[in-house]
This record gives sequence, C-alpha cells and structure tokens, in this order.
Amino acid sequence: MRVRPRFSLLPLLLAAAICLTLSPAILAECPGTPLLNASFEDGFSDRGSGEVQVANGWTPWFQDGPHQDQGLNHRPEWKAENAQWHGTRRIKEGTWAQKWGKVYSTHRAGVYQQVNVPAGSQVTFTAWAQAWSSTEDDPGVSKGGGYALMVGIDPTGGTDWGSGNIVWSEANRTLDQWVQLSVSARAQGGTVTVYLRGEAEWPVKHNDSYWDDVCLTYTAPTAVPTNTPRPTNTPEPTPEPTEEPTPEATAKPTATPTEAPATLLISAYEDLDGDRKRGQNEPLIAGVVVEIADEAGEPMLTYTTDGVSEPHLLEVTPGLYQISTQDTPGFESTSPDAWAVRVVSGEELQVTFGKRALPTATPTETTEPTAEPVPTEQVTPSATPTPAKSGGFSLASISGILVAVLALLLPVSLRYLRSRV
Repeated sequence: MRVRPRFSLLPLLLAAAICLTLSPAILAECPGTPLLNASFEDGFSDRGSGEVQVANGWTPWFQDGPHQDQGLNHRPEWKAENAQWHGTRRIKEGTWAQKWGKVYSTHRAGVYQQVNVPAGSQVTFTAWAQAWSSTEDDPGVSKGGGYALMVGIDPTGGTDWGSGNIVWSEANRTLDQWVQLSVSARAQGGTVTVYLRGEAEWPVKHNDSYWDDVCLTYTAPTAVPTNTPRPTNTPEPTPEPTEEPTPEATAKPTATPTEAPATLLISAYEDLDGDRKRGQNEPLIAGVVVEIADEAGEPMLTYTTDGVSEPHLLEVTPGLYQISTQDTPGFESTSPDAWAVRVVSGEELQVTFGKRALPTATPTETTEPTAEPVPTEQVTPSATPTPAKSGGFSLASISGILVAVLALLLPVSLRYLRSRV
C-alpha cells in the first residue's frame, strides 16, 4: 500500500499572515527615496503667512481665481496636522501629516518638490491621501461635497503646476478614507518635479485634504555597451634613437564648486488667541531661548530672542538640524517645542515658536485693621418729659374714665333726690 505524504497548510497561512502584516510598514518607509521630508515628520514652517504652514522641503502652489466673488478658486490654508490635536483619523503613519483646505470655497492647490535623479530614469511617485468635503460638521462623514485627489510628475523638472509637461495620475474622488495615488514617467534630464494636488469641486462648508507617506523611487537607465574595433596587425617599426623627452606641464586641479549655504530664520511670537499661527496684531517675544543642534543632537549654538530684530538669520550648511526652545517664564507653548528640519542649498527656512502668556493670579484682598475712631464730644438734646404712667394707664386716661362715670351717676342721683322730696 502506498502512503501519500501529508502536507499542512498551517505554516503557509502563518507565513502569508506575517507578510501581510509587515508589508504596510515596509511600503511606508520607502527606503532610499531622494525626497526630503517624505513622511512629513521632519517639521513644518510658515511661508510668509500664518495661514501657509508647509512641510519643510516642500513648496506650496495654488490657482488664484477667477470668480472668487462666487466662492471659487481661492487660496487654501496649509496646516500641519498632528495626531495629538485631532486624533489619528487624519494621520496615515507617524505623528504628522500635511493638510490644506478652506471653508465655503473651492480650490485647486497642493505642494511640490524638485528631485535630482539620473537622466533617463524611470520615476514612480506615490502618496497616501484622504479628503473631507461636506456641508455638515461630522468629521467622519462627507455630505453634499466633492473632492479630487491626484499626484503628478514633471519629467523636465519645471515648477509650473499648469504645465502641459506634467504627467498626472487619474483623479480619485473617494471621500473619508485613505487612498494611495501613483504615477510614473521617464526623466528627461537630471531633475524631476513631483506634485501633490487637491481640487475642491463645490464651495461647501468644509473642503480639506490630508497627505502622508509620500514615496519616490526610480530605475536608472542601463548603459548600452559599444563595440570596440579590434586592432589591426601592423609591422613593428625599426627602433630609432629618440630625443630626451621634454617634461610636460602638469595640469592644475579644477576647483570644486562650493555648495551655497542655507539660512534658518528663527523667531518667537505671542500667540494671543492660541490658534498656533501668527496674526498681524501678535507681537514678537523677547527672552525666548532657542537651541540649535546638528543631526546627531550635538549642540551648535543658543540664541535668545530680543523681540525686535527677529527673525534671526543663521547661515548653516545644508542638512538636518534639531531646533528646540526652553520653557519661557510666564508663557506656555502653543507650537511644538522642538522641530527637526532639513534645509537645502540656497533655501531660507522659517522656524517660528508660538507662546501664550499664562494667566496672572488675582491677589486676595486683605482687610487691614483700622484705627479706633476718637470719640468727639457731642451735645445731646434733653429729652422731652413724658407723662408718668401707673399700672400701664396714664393719668389723663384715668381722668377721662372718672368724668364718664360721674356723667352717668348725675341723672340717677337727681332722680333719687326728687323722689325723696
């Protein structure tokens, strides 16, 4: 009798489950990507306005008009979305995500980044996004709105979002859940530009999009080997006496171009309304201690704001830096106390810290002892004498009673006397 070997599916099922569990984390890391701040965990900065807070390494873009009087094509507000502020619904991985949106208006806007890749590379760009477009306030349900999500690649490296060179992904109009967008193109030179794009289609109350875990990968072109001609057989020349060789001049080494420095613009302001963005009436603060460290956390310098000359300009070499602020007496922080920022050659990056004044304690009123008043001599008027009372009746009341009794007895007495006569 032939016995068939038994195979168990349990190990295969366990292996498949482990692969499915680990694959999202592997995809989220996007190892080796040339993008800066691809996960949006390396900090954000204000770009000339408290309403434009963009992830470091990225540049905002938007369509300005027409028909803005009808609520169409407005500039949105870019914000840093944090899991501690609004929960993890709008965060795909980690702690931070990039958000932009605007109430009661439409927009066509996003962010872009230029990336260096080998010329002729096949480039693939992906991103996770989520849209909320609604006439109502429930953050988990969109009603009455519409929103389109896209990613794009300009293979020429241009920065015009309206260029016909850009290859866009198909618009995805899924609402209230994360979707992954993807597009591919072949680089025409050594630089490509990647775009994130959100389009609100109706001027409803809420039109927001959230972006996280961006990834760019590329495959460099394979070099084509060239055919090298085989040498031909030539007769060996007869050796002749040669002259003494003349030494040739040694070529001077070519100077290596120096990389342009980057600039950090550091400031602190009083966040009067606590909205984490600087308004026109919110002043700078003096006495805020800011520490700058390198990528490894080694301190480089400490700067204390004076509230007048900020933003403080600090030229640094391109790279990753850790910038943090200490507790400031009398204030509490409304922005993160530490940023990890990456700056590139020739870029100016604003790092702003918001502080709000702590409420002052109301002093308790204490009652101080008052001096005993000095009595002043006063003349008391003499009291008017009152009639004396006896047994609770006054003399006047008794006299009245006696007169009344006599008046009653007088007629009786006269009648008695007449009868006797």
